[in-house]
Amino acid sequence: MINWREYPFVRLLLSLIAGILSAFLWKAALPYYVFIFLSVPLIGFTYLRGNYKYRHFYGFFVTLFFFLLGNFLSYHANESRRSDHYHHFLKEQTEMVAMVTDVRATARSYRLELSVKGISNVPDGQRVAGKLLAYVEKSEAASQLRYGDQIFFSGKTYPIAATQNPAAFDMKAFLSNRNFHFQTNLKTGDWMLQSRDQGNALIALSIRTRDQLFDILQKNLPGRKEVAVGAALILGKKDLLETDLKMAYANTGAMHVLAVSGLHVGLIYLGISFLLGLLPFRSVTWVWIKTWIMVAGVWFFALLTGASPSVLRAATMFSFIIVGKAMRHHPSIYNTLAASAFFLLCLQPYMIFQVGFQLSYLAVIGIVYFQDKIYGQFYIANKLGDYIWKLTSVAIAAQLVTLPISLYYFHQFPVYFWLSGLIVIPAAIVIMTFAVALFIVAIIVPKLAFIPGMTLYGILFLTNALIYLISQLPGAVISGIWMSPLGLILLYLVIIAIVLAIERKQFSWLQVSAGLFLLFSLQFSYQSIKASQKSELVFYHTNKGKTLIDAIDRSEGWSVRSESMTDKDIDFAAKNYRIKSGVTNIQMTTKDQVNRSDVFCYRSNLLQFKNIKIQIIDGKQMPEYIHPPVVDYILLENNTSVKLKVLADYFQTKNFILSGNNGLWKIEQWKEEASSDYKLIDIKKEGAFILSVK
Repeated sequence: MINWREYPFVRLLLSLIAGILSAFLWKAALPYYVFIFLSVPLIGFTYLRGNYKYRHFYGFFVTLFFFLLGNFLSYHANESRRSDHYHHFLKEQTEMVAMVTDVRATARSYRLELSVKGISNVPDGQRVAGKLLAYVEKSEAASQLRYGDQIFFSGKTYPIAATQNPAAFDMKAFLSNRNFHFQTNLKTGDWMLQSRDQGNALIALSIRTRDQLFDILQKNLPGRKEVAVGAALILGKKDLLETDLKMAYANTGAMHVLAVSGLHVGLIYLGISFLLGLLPFRSVTWVWIKTWIMVAGVWFFALLTGASPSVLRAATMFSFIIVGKAMRHHPSIYNTLAASAFFLLCLQPYMIFQVGFQLSYLAVIGIVYFQDKIYGQFYIANKLGDYIWKLTSVAIAAQLVTLPISLYYFHQFPVYFWLSGLIVIPAAIVIMTFAVALFIVAIIVPKLAFIPGMTLYGILFLTNALIYLISQLPGAVISGIWMSPLGLILLYLVIIAIVLAIERKQFSWLQVSAGLFLLFSLQFSYQSIKASQKSELVFYHTNKGKTLIDAIDRSEGWSVRSESMTDKDIDFAAKNYRIKSGVTNIQMTTKDQVNRSDVFCYRSNLLQFKNIKIQIIDGKQMPEYIHPPVVDYILLENNTSVKLKVLADYFQTKNFILSGNNGLWKIEQWKEEASSDYKLIDIKKEGAFILSVK
């Protein structure tokens, strides 16, 4: 049996998480007075906790209290439920004042995260607040925006749209968990700068310092890729990473090194601890002085790297570990981890849904529990061999516990994660060491900065080259894996059964683990077989001027796309659904090409898949046929002006699909024209249309 006395925060954390999930799933919270009512027996049993016979009652009320606390915090964490949230006062065109909290450049605009400070047409004395996402047209003035700037703007604000394509990344849910529920698009004349330096002075200082350090990197690292990796690894600035570079690191399981998080904060902690350990002080007072110096160092690094959610999470985790070690000679690392997670979730309950939060804690738990057990399986007398095996055991331990959730979110498995770990972990230590040296020399003796700068460049160049090499090895990544929620749960039950077998030394738990893995295999096989029997046409939701249609038959697929559709556009709209459908081979066809097979034919905007015919109308003119085909559906695109009745009579059908690349005004026009005579499928409103084909 688990002795909960050794892990009190583990128990409290589990209760809190259950409460958070209950509010998220049921969209409801208990009222305030429930806590007041519950606190009476809780206080009473606290006085009686020394009485053995009341221990179960006390445990029950403690668990219930923190379950309800999680429920309450989770429900009220959604800022849009507050009475002072700005969306309660929105009109067609609303004037607002907001402070910039983050700026990121995209291909066509600047993406601003805003904190709303004021809004027009509100009662006198009414305070408003809330976060807003704004996409600002690129201009010289927009390029100068930074944290702490206060802007005035006028525009239409609307809810962030849910994902419109099957199995696609749900951007609305992702942003909602960060309390961004609305967005606006601003042209150059829609906004003006009111004032600067309105934000937190400490955060502003950290951002300015990071920008200055980035300038030092740019001046001393001649390679574009080296600057991008250096800025990501050292300063947490990831917007310079190119697609091929990110893919190489992702396919080798080394992507975590490019996100400043637990690894980097841990290195800072170990570095400061090592330096302070050289001092000849051993008193109790010195232990606490050393503790707070390490905590301050960790948080200074967190602020220096932009105070992103991942680094703040890691800083909190290590702060609890540092203080826990100072309070006890042998503190339980599991209890310390649970305490840090408990603290973070009380502040931001929706953090439980962040992939980074889940992976960080699971990786640390995996390393703490499994690393010694894996490392102890082999003894290597050679020091270098022993060091390599130790690093490999760390990578295996982390991968073992994070594997299910990685497959669930990313649908791939980097086969050579252990090999990339042997490179990136030592490289991260050396890179951060030389980066600190570069910053110090560049500030004190700028003329000598080229010495650590060129050394740092060489290490980054070599690291990138080795990562690219590993990514090109045969079978470097197993992709196209679709994990269902049930499969995810079963795999974690397998791991839990293995842990119980180790802890209790009972073979029966290994049998349970094997049985659970068999259930997972059967479920995964059933899911794969079911997907392989699909035969369907998928009309994806796309932006203006773009078209993407998939014809899926078992594991094969054919796709029709506009020339303007980039690989990134296609992946965003269709990649996940293709994986879920088990498509292993797909033929891409642009709209001006001809594609034929036994079951699929596309030519001159006429698509035939098995017994279904689709005519695509994407221009202003009626297509001309000597003998017009009888079709099942007509796909209308790009606001074509041809009347529905003309098309219906010509192609002998009453079924119309309205592509997502049409304007809202045109869709409304078609709906008025159609009345009840025609069937209209509105992709822009309803999302992607999936047509099953026999």
